[in-house]
Amino acid sequence: MSSTTIGASVAARGREDADGGTGQQHNGGRPSAGNTLTVEPGVVVDEQGNNKRKRKEPAEKRECSICTEEHYTNRCPLLRGPKPTVAYCAAAEDGMGFFQIQAARNNQIVDTFQASVAALITVESGDVPAHLVQAELARIIPVRWDWEAQQLGAKSFVVPFPSKEELDRMIAIRTLTTRNKEGTIVFAKFVDDVQPIRLLEQVWVTVTKVPRALRSFLPLWAVGTMIGATHKVDMIHLRATRQVRILVAVFDVKKIPKFADVCVGSGIYRLLFKPDEAVQIDPIDPEDDGLLGDDLDGGDREMEDAEAHNPQNPQNNTKASDKTSAPPQNLPH
Repeated sequence: MSSTTIGASVAARGREDADGGTGQQHNGGRPSAGNTLTVEPGVVVDEQGNNKRKRKEPAEKRECSICTEEHYTNRCPLLRGPKPTVAYCAAAEDGMGFFQIQAARNNQIVDTFQASVAALITVESGDVPAHLVQAELARIIPVRWDWEAQQLGAKSFVVPFPSKEELDRMIAIRTLTTRNKEGTIVFAKFVDDVQPIRLLEQVWVTVTKVPRALRSFLPLWAVGTMIGATHKVDMIHLRATRQVRILVAVFDVKKIPKFADVCVGSGIYRLLFKPDEAVQIDPIDPEDDGLLGDDLDGGDREMEDAEAHNPQNPQNNTKASDKTSAPPQNLPH
């Protein structure tokens, strides 16, 4: 073999070693034509060796039309989950029945209009027309605002306010006499909602002759609906005294039936009802779901019972049945 041939072989072997044994030639550190190398996520090297960043596709905005959360509407838990139905309460006594629907939480309510805070201004005495209400507000509230008093009743007006702070200040003052003594007006918060045509009476009822199969939170809640709308079940009192007490809302406390028959399994039982004490209620309070027992010592146990005996979570039932509680303190009688 000639010295020229040996030199060519050594040079070729050196090039192979430089290429990692692949035999691929480098062109100034750039990839050969037709090859594209990715150097980092989202960045590619083109045929000329220039780094180029891939264009990101715009993220698709997903907003549920039911709950406004970030998911597709057809996957909304409210759409996929169980739906509420109307309940007919107080069927045990003729003329006492009514339909009931569970109120929504405040954060789930869709407001009917985008109004800012507004005041309900009532003329307590004298003669104060709409234009005088506007003039008095412009005089005593030092803000730039286009005051507009909308007639609501014969002596009442609805007036939008520039801020909640200004409204709260006037509500705290409550009454205002006009500069020239034309009359006195009263400030209150305006609630843009339909008002109830009637308020139910709330009363604690003691139920006796209750079979063992019904001595649990959810069955006792159903027992209360026989005579009214159930608001609370006193589970603490039940564990301490073995007596069933249920807070119900009814049309007339005096017309609560003394007894009602109910089927449990294949047996008919006669439950006896005895009203104990009336309770003052807040007519509209959607945040009060009636399960917490806030007026009782350790009232959160009622919610624990509701969750423990939830049919959708049967694994919790055994754990809840093992709970014991101390005798209640300062229970209402």
